[in-house]
Order: sequence, then C-alpha cells, then structure tokens
Amino acid sequence: MEANILLVEDNEMMRSFLGRILSAEYRVYTAETAEEAQLRMEAGLRPDIIITDLKLPGINGREWLQQLKNSEEFADIPCMILSSSESVDERIKCLEIGAADFVIKPFHPRELSLRIAQQLKVIN
Repeated sequence: MEANILLVEDNEMMRSFLGRILSAEYRVYTAETAEEAQLRMEAGLRPDIIITDLKLPGINGREWLQQLKNSEEFADIPCMILSSSESVDERIKCLEIGAADFVIKPFHPRELSLRIAQQLKVIN
C-alpha cells in the first residue's frame, strides 16, 4: 500500500523539489502553512507521516508539532521536521515534543527517503 505523506513547506521551490522526489514512492499532499495543513487534516486527510519545515509563516513547525502531539485525533501520526537550523537546542526541543526525526537542510534525497521508510516501518 502506498503511504500518504503530508508535506508542509512554505518555500515553493523546496516544496516542488520534495514533492517530485517523494511522489516516486508515496502519495504526496502539500500545504504552504501549518494552518492549511491542519484544515486539510480536519477535512479528512489522514497522512501516514507528516514532514514539516520548522520555519513557517503563522504557526511555526515546532508550535504545530506541539498542537498535533497534544491532540487526540492526530497525536499518533509521526512527524518529521525539516530545517536549515543546526541548533542542537532546537532539535532537542522538537524531539522532546514528539518529533519522530529531525533532518537538517541541505540533505541528500536518498537519506530523506530512507528516514521516511524507517518511520513507516515503525508504525506498520
């Protein structure tokens, strides 16, 4: 079964790039903001995994992760953080909140694919 990925990325070039590489293996849904992604999920989209940028307009990726992990409906969905931030403190905060993984940009597409595959194995 093909897994559903919800990709939340405000940078159009990065969103397009990630959408292209991930759609070879997964069904990819995209959103530019956490608010847009949340609305899509509340309307019935049930991703197998969420990949979100940390720096988003409005609610940032860490704040949204906190909201997801505190919700009864979406807390079980693994969330991977993508970020250009190399701050160890930021990574630790996200992992403490419940991020399944934290990938630093720039990254190798194969590494990202393998990390996603590992998370999907954990939940299946």
